[in-house]
Amino acid sequence: MASEIRANKQTNRVGLGTVTYTDTGTIVSGIVTATTFSGNVSATTVVADDFINVGSNIKLGNAGIITATSFVGSGADLTGVTQSDTPLAASSSNTTVFYESDDETTITTDTTLSRTSSNSGVIYTKFQQVVVASTKSLIIAAGETFVVDAYGLRTPDI
Repeated sequence: MASEIRANKQTNRVGLGTVTYTDTGTIVSGIVTATTFSGNVSATTVVADDFINVGSNIKLGNAGIITATSFVGSGADLTGVTQSDTPLAASSSNTTVFYESDDETTITTDTTLSRTSSNSGVIYTKFQQVVVASTKSLIIAAGETFVVDAYGLRTPDI
């Protein structure tokens, strides 16, 4: 006949972790290495080689990239994002937001515009006028088309 030892808890001799047995399952704490985890995992620090799935629509990437079906909030504190136009005002009785846009932009350094694609295409700006500063150059790469006032905001001269 075989003997058995029953325990409610095992503690590692060097103090790196414990295993506790409960009626609902095993609780492992401390430093844990495993090929997969299932169920709810609670941790203060997670090191992942690739990415972490949060539900089915959110991925946390190892390069600081977060991919999601949608993002909610103003985004006011985002960095590295260029806003197309500046909000002017919002009416409390209307959901329309008004924007302002400068008529012109000035090129103050020698600038060459070329698309990242190897195919010819269009490079555009929302500005109605592009001013090139004295002694500076604006070069449009061969095969490219440069469109000014791409939004069509120019008002006819009165």
